[in-house]
Amino acid sequence: MTIGRPQPQRGFALVISLILLAVLSLIAASSASLSRFDAQRVSFLENRAAVKDSSLQALEQALSDPAFLKGAATRDLSLNAVNVTVAVPLCTRATTMAGFSLKNPLSLERAYWRLDVSGQDTVSSAAFRARQGIRTIQTAAGCP
Repeated sequence: MTIGRPQPQRGFALVISLILLAVLSLIAASSASLSRFDAQRVSFLENRAAVKDSSLQALEQALSDPAFLKGAATRDLSLNAVNVTVAVPLCTRATTMAGFSLKNPLSLERAYWRLDVSGQDTVSSAAFRARQGIRTIQTAAGCP
């Protein structure tokens, strides 16, 4: 067996392994960044859903009060750490129901109302705004 001169090493395996290590590190970093972004997005959507629920709950509470549609003031409520504002209802139109006379003070009319509600979470600053329309049957001249 003859021992010859050793061949000079070229370091090809080292270069390939360094490139693979860099690619794997890049994939791991982008994966961590995406998972953090997804967690923030989910948290935001959950907070916004909570604000929406609180806002619609405040609107339902306002509608359950008979004085609300009679020109009551804006209502500011705080539900579940959410500041909610229910604006003064706006009567958009009223029509006299068939079979009733405008001259009769007991005649009935269909009134169409626009209701605006907005809410903002005091902790996360998530916000929600909604506009809802309702129709009521009420005595004439109930719609200003």
